[in-house]
Amino acid sequence: PRGNWLQLRSTGNLSTYNCQLLKASSKKCIPDPIAIASLSFLTSVIIFSKSRV
Repeated sequence: PRGNWLQLRSTGNLSTYNCQLLKASSKKCIPDPIAIASLSFLTSVIIFSKSRV
């Protein structure tokens, strides 16, 4: 799981970096589909763990 967290953190850093590039170029921040997928996955995992308890 530690490797997964590192991967998620690196993906988040990449998405924020791309977001800053997009802001500098078009003044709009459009999150990457990968970031959206990882966020939805994390939220679903949290909801599942909460409902399971």
